[in-house]
Amino acid sequence: MEYAHVAAAYVAALNSRAPNEAVAEQLHLSTSRVRDLLHEARRRLLLTTLGRGKAGGELTEKALKLLEKG
Repeated sequence: MEYAHVAAAYVAALNSRAPNEAVAEQLHLSTSRVRDLLHEARRRLLLTTLGRGKAGGELTEKALKLLEKG
């Protein structure tokens, strides 16, 4: 699973009440797997953070370039 794609799905799901669960359902993953993938996406500087335990963030330039490539 590519981290930039998971991050993009998460950002798109931020308007839902439970974005992690929405991404998990969309990508057929467990919510804990989505959480781990998002943590790694943030570590790789693909997704910004609003602080520990807070939902949200934006795709970084690095993520946008990776998504653009395909």
